[in-house]
Amino acid sequence: MSLNRENVTWQAPDGTWSIGFWAHDETGDPDDEDFDPEWDVEYLDYFGWVSTGHPTWEAAMDAYEKDHPNPGGTTIYRGGSEDAESIAEFERLAAEYTAREAEGTVLHNADEAPSDAVLAFTDADLRP
Repeated sequence: MSLNRENVTWQAPDGTWSIGFWAHDETGDPDDEDFDPEWDVEYLDYFGWVSTGHPTWEAAMDAYEKDHPNPGGTTIYRGGSEDAESIAEFERLAAEYTAREAEGTVLHNADEAPSDAVLAFTDADLRP
């Protein structure tokens, strides 16, 4: 099942493109008949999944779409000065994600992990 999840795609200072999906917690009771796993969520202030170093924003999205064919949309931040503050924050969050990944402590949401490769804390399949 494909679920809409909040994410951002940005052009890094080195010209490559990255994509990050916000980690989230479910806010409803899964046993409640009105529970909706797509919308009963609270987004957190860190990434639950990241892929970096892509030549285009489309390639960054493709890294996610390979296992989730319908991610919804994305908010794109191009490398202009109007986006510099946001991009700097995304770069910081991506670096934190990468450090957690290296330590084996990624705080991703299991339903958002795009492949067994990410669950095993390797991203070789995600980089072109």
